[in-house]
Amino acid sequence: MSVKVSEGSSSGDFKLPEPATYLARCVQLIDIGTQYSEHYRKSAHKITFGFELLGETRDDGEPMLVFHRFTASLHKNAALRASLESWRAKPFTPEELESFDLVKVLGAPCYINIVHSDDGKWANVKSIMALPKGTTAPPALSETLLFDIDNPDMTVYEKFGDKMKAIIEASEEWGARTGKQTGDSHEAPPTPFDDNEPPF
Repeated sequence: MSVKVSEGSSSGDFKLPEPATYLARCVQLIDIGTQYSEHYRKSAHKITFGFELLGETRDDGEPMLVFHRFTASLHKNAALRASLESWRAKPFTPEELESFDLVKVLGAPCYINIVHSDDGKWANVKSIMALPKGTTAPPALSETLLFDIDNPDMTVYEKFGDKMKAIIEASEEWGARTGKQTGDSHEAPPTPFDDNEPPF
């Protein structure tokens, strides 16, 4: 399974993490498909990243997760490209810009800067940064989840909450395959990262 991008192309009732910079790992990569935006009045292919804030827990003792959605594009002005280059601490090569597999980010450590929305209801990922040289991160406690809208693993899908399921079901791709449950592939999780090497 791969989730590739190219140059052309809050958590229920739980407490919010405080605005701060956190040590984190990417534990979820969710291709939510082509989504329509009422605000921009257009559709775009979207990807959601889920990060575990290492060492932080929710009120129920479970690991604290935050999510951030990107348009799936590595265009020079795309937020995803800027965030990935900051995360890996180097620009993309022309070859990588032709087709970069986002699966490489699963398990990768980073620092993320969290800010709250103006109304205080949401914790938003403001930026993603590489770890300083020599810094290591503990392993994540959360299960690593990968969901590809073009080849949906229904076992993974059933692990999402109702809100995430509704977002996925609102995609053009899901609508095109109504009633189908395909792609029950159970692939091995990615190899753990060496925190002293570039993450991807």
